[in-house]
Amino acid sequence: VRSPHLFFGGIYDWYDPFLAIDAVAAARRRREDLTLTFTYHPNAATTPQSVFVRARSEVAARGYTFVRFEPWAPYEERGAFYDRFGLALLTFRSSLETDLAMRTRMFDCFWGDLPVITSPAPGSDAIIESYGSGTVVRNFDAGAYADAILGLLESEEDYAAALAGCRRWTLDHQWAHVMQPLLEYCSNPKRTGASHTPDPAPAIASREPLFARARRKLRSLF
Repeated sequence: VRSPHLFFGGIYDWYDPFLAIDAVAAARRRREDLTLTFTYHPNAATTPQSVFVRARSEVAARGYTFVRFEPWAPYEERGAFYDRFGLALLTFRSSLETDLAMRTRMFDCFWGDLPVITSPAPGSDAIIESYGSGTVVRNFDAGAYADAILGLLESEEDYAAALAGCRRWTLDHQWAHVMQPLLEYCSNPKRTGASHTPDPAPAIASREPLFARARRKLRSLF
């Protein structure tokens, strides 16, 4: 049975948790058992927390009991932690950060058998579309995300295909596969391009104290 619980994870200032909250609230009009889980950051003192604080305040003001804030799960507990959820939901606005960053938590979700519903981003779009491991929602309307959530959870065929995509990605990115090109090169390294003679090493600056050098220079003038 597919879990109705959605995982978001930690809230950093470049994410848009408000869109995720609105999306799940909209989806709950058609399916009341849906929940959304955020996690506390284990190093809050060194991580921007302003959006996290605002999200907690808004959830409390609205009385949204379906939104949960939970402790960070240690590495050795993450497999069991992910088993509680049916989908991962990642929402963020387009920005320079989006263009340059890679949503690495997405990889963790694939490993945890969580198909991902996400906002568009150059790096992650290609992965999800190639593996079929989730859905990219290409606008910032809460209703569109609600449709994507319900569409994936309530279609046995689509959910099974997305889950299979997560597992394909995980298998393709085991160390035995991703290290193979480096291992092949190390076992048979080749020089490419024109040969190059290194420039001679620059002369090492004198270590004579500055005052002594100045005194010697002055003496040479008289």
